[in-house]
Amino acid sequence: MSPIEAGDTVGLGELEVRPLRTPGHTAGMLSFLVGERSRAGGGSRRSSASVAPGGFSGGEAVVFTGDTLFKNSVGGVRAPGHSTYADLRDSIMGTLMELPPETVIYPGHSEPTTVAQEWQDNGFIRVWRGLDPEGAEPCTALGEPATLVLLGQDYDGGTKAWIRWPDGADDIVPGSRVRRGG
Repeated sequence: MSPIEAGDTVGLGELEVRPLRTPGHTAGMLSFLVGERSRAGGGSRRSSASVAPGGFSGGEAVVFTGDTLFKNSVGGVRAPGHSTYADLRDSIMGTLMELPPETVIYPGHSEPTTVAQEWQDNGFIRVWRGLDPEGAEPCTALGEPATLVLLGQDYDGGTKAWIRWPDGADDIVPGSRVRRGG
């Protein structure tokens, strides 16, 4: 059996599993969109010409996001094998948040949520959407000077920090690794 890759479709009984490329927390990260198989004449998925991630057109679907997206939080980009902040943001905003609002999200940790709930309540997504302002508080992150853009909730009851380095690069790091004030 060959490895599964983004763009593949795997049938499991009445279910169809579609891997979605969602790098950020790790470079090779895949999220898995699961829904009912298409039926002749009734179709529960989009045509191949669709630009929507995963190819489903409504119907009930769920997505398993691993450590890319959590309820009210996002994955970090400092784990071994990580890629970049931009990859993580693009995976969330350009792939996962493009799924239908009722899509249930099963993160790698914590309780399930939905695309609609995260679109409305997730602090990182709200700032990315321009609904809430970016912070500009000086801080020390991972022992280096930085700017605290957002200190948000994390799945484990702690915090997750979006920080900006002096060169303009952004990172998502554990809030426990950030000291507020210069």
